[in-house]
Amino acid sequence: MLITRPRVLPTALVALLVVAGSLTPPLAESAPVPNLFVASNSNNSVVEYDGTTGALVTAFIPGGFPTGSGGLANPIGLAFRQDGNLLVTNGPYSSVLEYNGHTGAFLGAFVPSGSGGLFEPGGIVFGPNGNLFVASQGTQSVLEYDGHTGAFITTFVPSGSGGLAESSAPMATST
Repeated sequence: MLITRPRVLPTALVALLVVAGSLTPPLAESAPVPNLFVASNSNNSVVEYDGTTGALVTAFIPGGFPTGSGGLANPIGLAFRQDGNLLVTNGPYSSVLEYNGHTGAFLGAFVPSGSGGLFEPGGIVFGPNGNLFVASQGTQSVLEYDGHTGAFITTFVPSGSGGLAESSAPMATST
């Protein structure tokens, strides 16, 4: 019997690994499946690896200092939209940025800075309703955004709920 242990990533790659489609509803046929995309927190980039061999493909979203392409800084969460575009959390700027899913070109802010009380976003995922759910680390909550427009919908899981720590940061409210 083969037993495997999870790998611990080096702190230079504080990352959320996403195989395109693993955390999202069915993707558009044009999505870059089956490669692996890694958010590299240390150099403000997203790196693409071959999903079969693990070989480096490219710096899909080039990094830089103090920010990478489109102002990307401290990315953690990644999710592909149904149209194939890639969403990436932009930590210190409290936003979610959108990039072309084929070229990595910056398209703009999908969730603007601070929208709905977003503060230091972490993981992101599309729910079964097609909306985007974002872990707001700074407010210890989960916020819901329209999956097509990025507009804030509601605080889906409030701070303190189910064991989440209470936050001293301002909380978002639903409208």
